[in-house]
Parts: sequence; structure tokens; C-alpha cells
Amino acid sequence: TFFSFKKLFFYPLCAIHSFFVSCSSFSCLQDKLAVYFGINISEQVPGYVSTKVDTRLSFNIEKKIAKARELIELYKEAGINKGRILIKIA
Repeated sequence: TFFSFKKLFFYPLCAIHSFFVSCSSFSCLQDKLAVYFGINISEQVPGYVSTKVDTRLSFNIEKKIAKARELIELYKEAGINKGRILIKIA
């Protein structure tokens, strides 16, 4: 199959816990969830993995760029080459 939904949605609980345990805010959880799905998709699909920066930051350029860098860092920590990451900024 093209997508392994079982692997994507029923990932072992210990791995999910260790990835999300450091979150102390909803924004952090949102970012890590987006990166979590991106990591799993990158294992199945060649090419770019895209993640969108929160549109509520669209009028604050500094925060938008900082958030994009945070997302790239999360991918880097997970071992995904930044050349495969496409960050969408609105």
C-alpha cells in the first residue's frame, strides 16, 4: 500500500509519548503533531514534506520566521534532512 495507515495512526504509544512529552502549550503540541505527520509521510513519499506555519502569525514577520525555524529544527531533531522540508508561510 502507498500509505501505511496502521503505522501512521497506531504508532507505538511510547514513541508518541517521548515525542510529545516536552510540550507545555497547545502551540507546541500543534507544531509537534504537524511534524510527527510530516515525519511519517516522509518515510512513505519521496520528495518534499510541507508544513504550514500558523496563519495567525501572518501579520508578524519576526514570529512567523521564528516559527518556521522551530519547525525546521523539529524535523532536524527527527533526522529529516532540511533539503526535504518545505515550510509554507502565509
